[in-house]
Amino acid sequence: MTATAAAVASRERVERLLCTAGLYRPARNTYHRLVNREQLAERERARAFFRRFVRPGSLVFDIGANHGRLAETHLELGARVVAIEPNRDLADRIRRRYGSALAVENVAVGAAAGFADLHLGKDDGHSTLSPAWMARAPTGARWNGLARVPVTTLDALISRYGEPQFVKIDVEGFEAEVLSGLHRPLPLLSFEFQCAELEIARRCVERLSRLGRYAFNLTQLEELRLLRGEWTNGATLVAELERMSERNPTGYGDVYAALCGAGSENQP
Repeated sequence: MTATAAAVASRERVERLLCTAGLYRPARNTYHRLVNREQLAERERARAFFRRFVRPGSLVFDIGANHGRLAETHLELGARVVAIEPNRDLADRIRRRYGSALAVENVAVGAAAGFADLHLGKDDGHSTLSPAWMARAPTGARWNGLARVPVTTLDALISRYGEPQFVKIDVEGFEAEVLSGLHRPLPLLSFEFQCAELEIARRCVERLSRLGRYAFNLTQLEELRLLRGEWTNGATLVAELERMSERNPTGYGDVYAALCGAGSENQP
């Protein structure tokens, strides 16, 4: 075992012990306050950004929850969170870290219920249900096998938990399929876009625009800052993404879609 692998294994053991004792979140918060203040500041920036969208008591679906960091932000804002993550190891990690503070669904989300192959990334943030997305990856060395996973739909999740006030979708090229399983407008959603694959973003915008009258905004890279002072329509948003792609073909970010007249002070 390399020194790096040994260090990772050691951190995993410590985390499991803290989770078992119910001390993971308090210990992590203390560590950030005393040692890693930049991470503490980053968490506060995340809360400040999402506070405009998520109010205490709001129901949030985190689709593609990964390690649960964004789900934790929503918990800290007082939301009721459903973390949806098809990777069993990651879903189990979220359960250990946050316990009964949120609900965890160890499933993928798509256009129809069933089963699908999850292509596992060596970086777990790269895992995808999209064979086309996998084929376009810059190197075949980023993959680490397959896992057969159950698939549900947004409609089914709504039937089980109720209508969410905010849905975040980050599923590595499968965003349009997730929205294909939704047949009613929701107040607010976000989905990841990649400049190299703008057709996926176009399909997402078209799907939402068929469901209701939406206004759009966006963020770039990992910056938690809306780029537009005013929200705009789908056609203008897509044109802006096309210009962004010309400037930076490897750029990415998130599109935010707000249902017009949904009653939130933070929506157009």
